Amino acid sequence: MYKSKIKTFYNHKQIVETNIELSHSKSPLKPKLLLKYLKRHKIQEEYLEIEHFKVFSQKDFLIAHTKEYIEAMYKEIKPSSIF
Repeated sequence: MYKSKIKTFYNHKQIVETNIELSHSKSPLKPKLLLKYLKRHKIQEEYLEIEHFKVFSQKDFLIAHTKEYIEAMYKEIKPSSIF
């Protein structure tokens, strides 16, 4: 057994399940599916320390993005000035 565990950052809010059946990519589900697998095989408890991180606020995103971009993202629209 290992003495220390791998710190793993996870928050259930990072998982996107809306319209996933219409998507070609299942990537948004990968963190959830991986943790489910690790739990089922009793790997998580032995090797991982799960840290449930705080979800970013709009203010946090403003550090690296414009206000217009963030507002469009929260409204789920493609910002025309960016793309």
